Amino acid sequence: MSKPLNRHVAQSIALAVTVIVMPVVLMLAVSQETSAAPSIPMLLMPFDESLSINYTSGPHVPYDTTACAVKTMIYSSTVGGAQTGMNGIDFGFANGTEVLAVSAGRVEIYNDTSVYSSSGYEVRIIHNSSFATEYWHMSQVDLSLNGKSVSAGQVIGKSGYSGAYHLHLAFVEWNGSKWIPLSATGIVIDGYRIRGFQVVGSSTTALNYQGTLTTGSDSPQDYYYPFCGKTVRRWTGATTIQAQGGPVKSHNHRKDSNTTPPPATCTSSQYTASIYNNTSFSGTPVTQCHSQPLNKNWGAGSPAAGIGADNFTIRWTGQANVTAGTYDLYVRSDDGIRVWINNGLYIDRWDSPPYTGATFPVSTTAQAWNIKIEYIERGGNAYAEFRWSQRTTPPPVTCGSSQYTASIYNNTSFSGTPVTQCQNWPLNQNWGSGSPASGIGADNFTIRWTGRASFNAGKYDFYVRSDDGIRVWVNNALIINQWDNPPYTGMNYINYTMAAGTWDIKIEYIERSGNAYAEFRWTQQQTTGSPPAAPSNVQASNVSPGVVRVTWKDNSNNETGFRVWDGARYWTIGAASGSGGGWYTDLNGGWASGTYKCFQMQAYNDYGSSGWVGMSCLNTK
Repeated sequence: MSKPLNRHVAQSIALAVTVIVMPVVLMLAVSQETSAAPSIPMLLMPFDESLSINYTSGPHVPYDTTACAVKTMIYSSTVGGAQTGMNGIDFGFANGTEVLAVSAGRVEIYNDTSVYSSSGYEVRIIHNSSFATEYWHMSQVDLSLNGKSVSAGQVIGKSGYSGAYHLHLAFVEWNGSKWIPLSATGIVIDGYRIRGFQVVGSSTTALNYQGTLTTGSDSPQDYYYPFCGKTVRRWTGATTIQAQGGPVKSHNHRKDSNTTPPPATCTSSQYTASIYNNTSFSGTPVTQCHSQPLNKNWGAGSPAAGIGADNFTIRWTGQANVTAGTYDLYVRSDDGIRVWINNGLYIDRWDSPPYTGATFPVSTTAQAWNIKIEYIERGGNAYAEFRWSQRTTPPPVTCGSSQYTASIYNNTSFSGTPVTQCQNWPLNQNWGSGSPASGIGADNFTIRWTGRASFNAGKYDFYVRSDDGIRVWVNNALIINQWDNPPYTGMNYINYTMAAGTWDIKIEYIERSGNAYAEFRWTQQQTTGSPPAAPSNVQASNVSPGVVRVTWKDNSNNETGFRVWDGARYWTIGAASGSGGGWYTDLNGGWASGTYKCFQMQAYNDYGSSGWVGMSCLNTK
């Protein structure tokens, strides 16, 4: 991502003067249209007297040699060629160092990081009508001081918003219409005089000092000893500057500990975001207000001034009022995220990011939710999203008198909120390998049908066919239970006596996998005729693996058909064409070799059925 031009570079370019090609030491000056020199008050260091701080001094050119061996030293930039100095000086502040006003004046916060994102907060203290000081690269400022008066030593903010942590103290003067840069040369701060000078040479060795502290005379010398070390200048051959910056002594005394911006006051529709520049939620956070629902995407950037682009954490807190119902909680994050509602941990996705989107259901009564969300960014892109939606319950379905109410569940336990449909009877549904309803999977679903039917007194035969399991209740009595050994290609449950009346019917069905179908119907046995005679000479024999042939003698001429029972399932066979004939049928039961099976038969018609006869047994092939 491109960044704005470094303020030091931009200022150096703007203040460039004509290059003089002979060895000479120059006092820095900035051409300004002012009627009089500004009135400069007594200035102290911008840090507390208890600290030891280094200031910036060279080198600034290619091929230059050694510099002060201090880690906190900050180097300023040049663009090649001889350059003039800046209107200030850098101090090597560690991240989070308190910044003090150098003299009394009125605070003006003129950059909140929205203009120069690389410069951080910038504060101007206007000391009088002609002179002000500016403080750049701060990660935090006391916003409550804007427009108010401060005294020397009062805390105005903290350092920490720059590539290499430092504070740039700049000097400006009023030209009658605006504040313009003022040369730092000759300004005395806390007993030290700022000496700006320029070494003139080839464009590859020219130096730009943006403020060098010194004591004593301003007159140039070949060898000159600043307070922090020796500066050697050579004017022939490859120009070499050896310089050491700091530490300098401060006589400023810290007067105010209020360096943390006041916590953000957020509305009821916002979260309070506490943003920490570490992964342990420690120290003083930056606070912001973020709207609900939460949806933040920082990409590869920082979430707030003074916070790094990686290795930060955020804690959001807020409230929401919800009505009773079932809600889906949705999170998406890179990196980890976790969510509490009323102190209960509902989502914990902390250790294995990123999460491209996950939904978590929760049921609740009508209440206020106290919400806490924690987020961690370890590296790379950063985003966090949290929202919820209430599941809508469709209005109840009212079915007709000749219909079942079908409650379809997207699970095998009849739990949760079903999809409701009306389905005609007799029940005959075939979904193949598809879904029975919108929002329901093609496998692992259950259905409960309920209805009421009027029956005449008499005996009834009930028929079911299903893949997978099915069970049937009539008047709360379980009359069919084929739940665990599907599929069922068709079975009759006969001679069930019903009293006259309207009776409750309940059917339950389960689909585990594969094709899915369910069928249920009934017929009343006729009473004006007679049931058929039972067959005889029932014999079972193996035909091929898994196939058994059953033969019998037909002893009736009024049967509708025959039923064969193998102890687990029924087969229904068409009627014989006359009495006394010998008949057979081949039953493909798919039995494993060596399965012991026994077969019985009966004849049936609309008036009833014969008894079971035969009991011919064998071991399947």
